[in-house]
Amino acid sequence: MSGCPEHLELEAAAESDPPLQRLAEHLQTCEPCRRRFDDIRQNNRLLDEVRTRLPSVSVPPPALDAALVPGFELIEEISRGGQGVVFRARQTATKRPAAVKMLLGGSVATDRQRARFHREIEIAARLRHPGIVSVFASGVVGDGREFVAMEYVEGLPLDVYLRRRWPLETTEGRKRTEAILDLIAQIASAAGHAHAAGVIHRDLKPSNILVGEDGAPRILDFGLARADDSTRDVSLTQEFVGTLAFAAPEQLSGRPGAATSRTDVYALGVLLYASLTERHPYPADGPFADVARHVLNTDPCPPSEIAPKTPRDVDTIVLKALAKEPDRRYHSASELAADIRDFLAGRPIAARRDSTMYILTRLARKHRIPAAAAVLILITVVGALIGLAILARDLERQRLAALDALRDSAVHRARLLGAAGETASAERLLWGEALRSGLDPADPDAPFAPSAEVRRAAWALAEFYSRVPRVARVRMPNLVVAADIEPGAESFCAVMADGATGRWTLKGEPLESTTPWRPFQAAYPTSATRDGSRVVFADDQGLHHFAPRERRTIFGPLPAYTSRARASISEDGQRLAVAEDNGDLSFLDPHTGERLALLHRSALALGAPCFTPSGLFAAGVHGESGPELRLWRAPDPKPVRILPLPQELLAPTHDPMRRATTTPDGGVIAAVVGGSVAIWSGDADQPAAIISAVPSQPLYVQLTPDGSSLSVSDLRGTITEWALPE
Repeated sequence: MSGCPEHLELEAAAESDPPLQRLAEHLQTCEPCRRRFDDIRQNNRLLDEVRTRLPSVSVPPPALDAALVPGFELIEEISRGGQGVVFRARQTATKRPAAVKMLLGGSVATDRQRARFHREIEIAARLRHPGIVSVFASGVVGDGREFVAMEYVEGLPLDVYLRRRWPLETTEGRKRTEAILDLIAQIASAAGHAHAAGVIHRDLKPSNILVGEDGAPRILDFGLARADDSTRDVSLTQEFVGTLAFAAPEQLSGRPGAATSRTDVYALGVLLYASLTERHPYPADGPFADVARHVLNTDPCPPSEIAPKTPRDVDTIVLKALAKEPDRRYHSASELAADIRDFLAGRPIAARRDSTMYILTRLARKHRIPAAAAVLILITVVGALIGLAILARDLERQRLAALDALRDSAVHRARLLGAAGETASAERLLWGEALRSGLDPADPDAPFAPSAEVRRAAWALAEFYSRVPRVARVRMPNLVVAADIEPGAESFCAVMADGATGRWTLKGEPLESTTPWRPFQAAYPTSATRDGSRVVFADDQGLHHFAPRERRTIFGPLPAYTSRARASISEDGQRLAVAEDNGDLSFLDPHTGERLALLHRSALALGAPCFTPSGLFAAGVHGESGPELRLWRAPDPKPVRILPLPQELLAPTHDPMRRATTTPDGGVIAAVVGGSVAIWSGDADQPAAIISAVPSQPLYVQLTPDGSSLSVSDLRGTITEWALPE
């Protein structure tokens, strides 16, 4: 409003409950006008009280004359209001019960009162629906008072009926919800019938809906209804029409044309909400300005927050009917009834919840200053995150540059150590950098990897091993179970995992071979004699002992030893041992499989136990100071020698020690530790050399009798011969 309203405007507004929307908004912000308005309403209430105490001279209450209304017999007065009185009656011709509503005032009734009465009769008479009270007749009695005779409904107002029949606290949730939904669907169907006939009720509330003894609801009182095809409306411009607690936001505008079928949908939504929760969707008591503000601005919480057993789809239906914007509600009461019926029948509902963007937009419009502050904070936070990301990127670039410099320094130090003869230290340094860079020791294409760090490490290792004395490398057609290279020989013999045996040159050219016979790769680990004449392994069936060159089974399977057992046969084929998971170590007759001796809980083996050419038995065990290699003269359990395993070699694998061997005099010891081969010489506890340049995971090792060279077979079927330093 451009200014404060005149006193006459305030008096006119005080007679409307609530006042028109623009005046209500002004009263919320103007304290002087709000005080003047409250004074006027208080004076009006005082005058009303005085009128009730004085005898009425203008509108005397009609005497109960049974024959007053032609064709109907009046029985008793039911209710009386400011403009009319309702009698229970009986139609004389048909003897059916009826309700007769008579306009008070008679000849002194105003034109506006008469017009509303006539319109109610006209609208109610054109509607024929089981859920709408029917009109029987209308006319004028002898003293000039107008009447309308309607269908009589013996029942209770909607809210009273529900509190008695379906109380919230004492009724099973789902059954109560479905009963209320069915009742509201019937009411919505009746209202939808009126909408289809072009009639908008505009005052749907519990007192205008009676539920009969049969449980069927009836809509009453079309006194405030409006017909779409009517050329006149008895409501004045800027006059509020309806009941505030059940009014839609557009009704507060006071414009007669603002009410549509969606207005009745809103009232039905309030009825459904109040029926489910036994409370209003927003505060409906208190000063008119506060209630009007809630109607316009307060969003109701979902019914399920008050009645927890309310289904989620019911929340969606109710909140759609209660949308503040008419366009977001159901188009008509019939659509609301159809959605309720779909829910009750277990079908998908048409209503959808408000999108997150819509909810945020509404909140931003409702709380403009906090929303603007939140946006400003969000922009500040995003800007700070972008700045931190840029700073982090620069720091990461500097960190990577420092790491590159450190790696280059490590490679340079390794070159110096190699030149000084410290090959073991140089190798450990290079492999440490390689593993940190992510290099896969089994990847032959590592020198061409996408990562610059991996390529640098691979080429540094290649440069280092180009100076290591490697005698030969042979790519075999399958995994190698056993291999034997005599000193100074130009060939070697081998047994492969598919049972084939043969002899090859050091260049990989086959000299003699047999076809595959019995596959061994299903059983792991496998043990064989040095010349490959005997092979033992355990699988799911038990322990097997084969002679692959003779293509015959010596014994087996022995079911006492399954695939988790680790077997070992001596190089001469005359001794056989089996280590079990529980730590027991059994010594068997290699010809019959009969147990000769048993060491209970000898050790928890880390790798496959094995006989060595020196006559010692070797295995990786858990020692007091960590993993270690133990050698003893079986079956005596007392260790002859204990060698700690290099900790730096244990990290890359879950199988720390796979195989060990010695020279016949025991002066040189070699063991597969992790992904490398460690070599001990003499009485030293620390390895004299470590070979890590094996193309793939090492599986088996063999030393020549004089300890001058070492052959290694790996997981990819490659045999490599290394010359050892003196």
